[in-house]
Amino acid sequence: MGLSSTEALEGMMRRVDTPGVRQFVRGITQGETLGVSIGQILRNLADEMRKRRKAKAEELAQKAPVKMLFPLIFLIFPAMFVVLLLPAIIAISDTLGSQ
Repeated sequence: MGLSSTEALEGMMRRVDTPGVRQFVRGITQGETLGVSIGQILRNLADEMRKRRKAKAEELAQKAPVKMLFPLIFLIFPAMFVVLLLPAIIAISDTLGSQ
C-alpha cells in the first residue's frame, strides 16, 4: 500500500539531494529509531542551518572587496580622475597658452 515515513523521507532525499534535506532526513530517521523528540531534532537542525547560513554569508562578505577591486580600479578611478583633474589641466594649458 503506502510507504513508511522512513521510506518516504529517503525517497524525498534521493529526489531533492541537497545537503540540508539530507541532514533533515537523517536527523528525522535517526530520531525515529532512537525515540528522540522530533521537536528537539527540528530545533537542532534549525540551529545548525542558521549557523551554516551565517558562515556562508560571512564568507561571501569577505570575498566582496576582492570582487569590487576590478571595477573600482578600471572604471571608477579613471572617471574620477577625469572629473577631478580635467579642470586643472585645462586651467594650466590656458595659462601656458596665453603666455
